[in-house]
Amino acid sequence: MNIFLNFISKIFKQWVIYLGLIPALYDLLNAYLDYEFKFPNVVLLGFPIIIFIYATYQVYKDEHLRRIDLEKQLEGPTNYQITATLYPIDFKKNELIERLESIKSDVEKKLASMPPFMEINETDKYSQLSQVISFSFGQQDKTATTYNNELTLYKYKLEEILTNFSSYKENITIRIDELSSTFYFIDFTIENTGIVSDSKIQVEIKCLNENIVFNEVEIVHHGMDLYKLIPSVPKAPEKPKMKDIANMMFNPKQFDLNNPLLDIANPNAFRKWIEIAENNCSVTIRDLHVGDNVNLFNKKLIFKKKENEISFEATIKSKESTKVLRPDISINISSTQKKLFNYGEE
Repeated sequence: MNIFLNFISKIFKQWVIYLGLIPALYDLLNAYLDYEFKFPNVVLLGFPIIIFIYATYQVYKDEHLRRIDLEKQLEGPTNYQITATLYPIDFKKNELIERLESIKSDVEKKLASMPPFMEINETDKYSQLSQVISFSFGQQDKTATTYNNELTLYKYKLEEILTNFSSYKENITIRIDELSSTFYFIDFTIENTGIVSDSKIQVEIKCLNENIVFNEVEIVHHGMDLYKLIPSVPKAPEKPKMKDIANMMFNPKQFDLNNPLLDIANPNAFRKWIEIAENNCSVTIRDLHVGDNVNLFNKKLIFKKKENEISFEATIKSKESTKVLRPDISINISSTQKKLFNYGEE
C-alpha cells in the first residue's frame, strides 16, 4: 500500500508542475488572439487529462531506469571513481632571482677584496722540505706558483659571473616558462561508489599519449634542473703552508645505520604495494568502504606532459569484483600551485 501511495504522490507532484504551464500558455496565446476568445470545454478538460497521462509515463520511466541501474549494481556490486588532479608547480621565480642578485653582490665584494699574489722566492726555500713530507704521505704540497695560478683562475671565474649575470636571469625566466607548461604535480584519488565494501584492491593506471608520471625525487633526471642555471661562487684558494701531518691520516666515512637505503614494506599498511614506472603506476589497497575517498599513492608524483591531450587508462581487480573494472578517469586542473621539495636548496 505504501508503495502505491508513494507512486501516486510522485505522479500528482509531477502533474501539478505541468499544470503550471497552462496559465503561462493561456497568457501567451492571448497576446496574439482576441481577448474575447475562449477555449472550448473539450480543450479545457482534455488538456489536464493528457498532462496527467504524460506525468504518469514520466514517473514510470524514471522508476524503470532506476530499477535497471539497481540491477546492474547487483550484478557487479563493486564500482569505483578515479580522479586525477593536476596542480601547477610553483618554481619560486622571484626567490631564484633574489638569490642570483645575492650572488652578484657577493661576487662584487670578493673582487673588491682580492688577496695579492705571492712572491715566488718566499716559498721556494721551503719547497724541498715540503715535497719530502708531502710525498711520504702520497700528497703534493702547494707552491707559490700553484697558488698564483689558482688565484688567477679564481678571479677569472668571479668576473665571468658578473659578465654573464644578465644571461643567467634570462635563462632562468625562459626555463621556468618551459617547465610550467610541461610539468605538474598530480594526485590520483579513488572513491568506492559501489554498494559493498571491498578489499585487496589492485589498481593499475596507464598514461596515454606518451605522457608520463614519475616520483618527485627524480626531477633532475627529467630536465627539471633550474638549480644548475644559478652559478656557484668559487672559493678563494688557500695559501701554501706546512701541512699538519696528523690531519693527513686517512679517516674513512662510517655508514650511517640510522638511515637505511631500503624502505621495507609493512604487510599491515593501508597501501601494500606501490610501483611507479613512468607510463604505468600500480598500487594495492588493503580495503575501501562504501563512500570512502582516498589518495591512491602516498608519494608526491609529477606529471610530464608530452602531448596536449591528457588521458589515462585504469584497470581494477579486487576481492569482491566479479569482473575486471575499467572506470573512466576524470581529470581536474587546479589553480593551486605546489612547490617542489628541494628547489633552491643546496
